[in-house]
Amino acid sequence: MRGRLERSRDPTATSRLTAFRDLEAELADRSALLASRLVEAEAAVEQALAGLAMRLGRWDLAATEQARRLGQVIENGLAAEDSRTADVLRLLKAIEQRLSTSAPQARPESAAVPKTVSPDRRRGVRAAALLTSAAVACMGLAALVAVLESPIILRRPAPDGPRAEMSDLAVRGRILIAPPRAAELDEFVPPEAPGGTKVEPSERRTLAEAMAAADAGRLGPLRALAEAGQSRAQMYLAKLYEQGRGVAADSGEARRWTAQAAEGGDPVAMHNLALYYLEGRGGPRDDAAAARLLRRAALAGIADSQFNLALLYETGTGVDRNLVEAYRWFQIAAGNGDLKARERAVALEARLSSQELASADRRVARFRPGAGDDSEDVVLIPGAATVAEAQKKLARLGLYIGPTDGRDTPAYRQAVEIYRESQRTEASGAGAPGDR
Repeated sequence: MRGRLERSRDPTATSRLTAFRDLEAELADRSALLASRLVEAEAAVEQALAGLAMRLGRWDLAATEQARRLGQVIENGLAAEDSRTADVLRLLKAIEQRLSTSAPQARPESAAVPKTVSPDRRRGVRAAALLTSAAVACMGLAALVAVLESPIILRRPAPDGPRAEMSDLAVRGRILIAPPRAAELDEFVPPEAPGGTKVEPSERRTLAEAMAAADAGRLGPLRALAEAGQSRAQMYLAKLYEQGRGVAADSGEARRWTAQAAEGGDPVAMHNLALYYLEGRGGPRDDAAAARLLRRAALAGIADSQFNLALLYETGTGVDRNLVEAYRWFQIAAGNGDLKARERAVALEARLSSQELASADRRVARFRPGAGDDSEDVVLIPGAATVAEAQKKLARLGLYIGPTDGRDTPAYRQAVEIYRESQRTEASGAGAPGDR
């Protein structure tokens, strides 16, 4: 009987042993799989850390370069101020010498006072007056060195959700043209931008004299140049109308002259005209037209236009909201020394995928002022500010199957095209599925 029991237990023990061995093998396989995945994860972490180190290195180099540029700007500004101070001191000394040489000699009280002033005395007084005017003009130039207006606050209705903090836009102000100093009429070079209207050397003195005359209340020469199509004259005339200097303040006229300069291809005028459109100043507001003008000025190399365009993309003002484009233009503006643009670009990094950041960085590296925009457009759908957001929305609609990693792939673009076609069909009344 014992033998029968032992024989009956043998199959059970064998099956259990087999089960234990199978379990051991499965655990070994799973351990090996886990180990391989850990190795892959470590490699991915190392790659991410390497990318972060490269990015931090770029920021460090950019900060160092910005500090160097800022130091150079401060040094140049101090040197220019020292030069102006020396000019004023020389003029005042010349005035003092002129007055001392032309002063009348002391005479006894009983002596008769001449009824007329001698020609020499008259010439001395006139020369002193001219020198005094020149000195006052030089001292007054300190207020004209800054040619950028303070930021303009654009009021917007507070939206719902995470965009509420962007209801008010602090955009960069207009770029104004400062007049030349009297001593620099021959060397006056109006500010220019890539792709903008060039002022030939033979025209510079004429423009400088017309601007100086306008500051003295004689607008005729400046208006004649503006009507002849000289963009810098048009912009300076617009500035006078905007500020009410020498003419009655008239934002409509300021906007009209700025528009003429912009139509002539002047990027600075495009920047200024975009602000008139954004404010609705001097005419109706048109955010879309403002965005188009800022894009043209930004492509020409105007750093303040690049910053403003990035703000429009970040908030969806006049354009579809697109954080990748916002990041790109903030980066380009930062490359021109804009510290605020650098800060906003860093703030956007956390909201973009590594693929979107890499794509934007490549486009930033390809950018050249005045060379146009040869980079590919970022394809999005309404309601999505990044490719990753668009992928998630299309996946919920059943139009896209794939990773939501922000990578602009052919499958993603095909899904976008299907979505757009469905929207066009629905808009035509065919009853296609709508956006849910």
